[in-house]
Amino acid sequence: MMYAKKQVIIYSIVAFLVLLLVLYFFGVIKRTCNSEECFKEKINSCSPIKYDRQIKNNIYVYEISRSLGNNCKMKISLERSSEGTLPDEKLKLEGKTMKCSIPKDELVSINIDEVENLLQYCTGQLKEGIYEIIIRNMYGVIISNLGEVLGEVQTSVIKKI
Repeated sequence: MMYAKKQVIIYSIVAFLVLLLVLYFFGVIKRTCNSEECFKEKINSCSPIKYDRQIKNNIYVYEISRSLGNNCKMKISLERSSEGTLPDEKLKLEGKTMKCSIPKDELVSINIDEVENLLQYCTGQLKEGIYEIIIRNMYGVIISNLGEVLGEVQTSVIKKI
């Protein structure tokens, strides 16, 4: 009877250790980088890691998952936007996430410091929020310059008449 209890304990410990190894291998349990050098090394090799990063006073969380194919899988979240961010922009971006699938052979050439460089590889609410803000800003520029454009068109049309 005592022997059976020892076997159950040993099997339980072994099963637990195997479970931990499987979770670590598949990137469920991730190490955390504390430096930019560590992060850049891990992203270039597409190794599972979690890294909190400040870009333009915004706090992003990058999580790289184990990737077995040709693409590196990454999740990017905007934890906190910078001071002075407009309330409607903060609502569209803060706490939002996007999932990215970046070709491994392009990792070295992509500037990870600019989130906008990654948008073509990503999907999710953070990407949608960034695009909404970009479109709104472009619309504002077009509207502010519309008077000049209409004046030039009118002058051009009058000259042709």
